[in-house]
This record gives sequence, structure tokens and C-alpha cells, in this order.
Amino acid sequence: MTGLWNVPYHNRLEMLGLHSLEHRRVISDLVLCYEILNGLLDTEIANVLTVAENSKTRSHSMKLIKYHCFIDATKYYFLTVLYIQGGSKK
Repeated sequence: MTGLWNVPYHNRLEMLGLHSLEHRRVISDLVLCYEILNGLLDTEIANVLTVAENSKTRSHSMKLIKYHCFIDATKYYFLTVLYIQGGSKK
């Protein structure tokens, strides 16, 4: 469709009957999680997802355990890259 370049993003999506990029990413993440948990996708990332042994969910037994990272490995990533590249370019 031509002539939509000056129409705001959300209006274009509505006109074309599409979902936002954020919504499409959430859906693809959920599909990937489903495939990994049900053994439909063989990948090393499956080791990251752990199903709770004694979950008290109302509708299913596939409650995931959420692990927290206590390392600030990426906190100063931008400054490290900037320092390695020789400072900001003005």
C-alpha cells in the first residue's frame, strides 16, 4: 500500500490489520517457550527453563521457576565499549 509513510505507526497498524512489534515479539516468545517445554524444539536454551516441582497453579502444572542474576555484568557495558573504541566520536 502506498501513501502511508506520513500516517502514524499505530494508525498504519490499525489500517493494515496488524499487531504492534511488541505484541508480535511477546507471541513469538510464548510460542518458543511452549515448544521448548513440550520437547518440540531441541536446543541448549532448554536448560535455562526449569519447571517447578510443587507448583500450585490453578489450570496447569507447567509453572516456571524464575532465577535472578546477582551479577552486574552488563551494568557498565556501554562505558567499556566506549573506552575500548577510544572514546566518543564528536
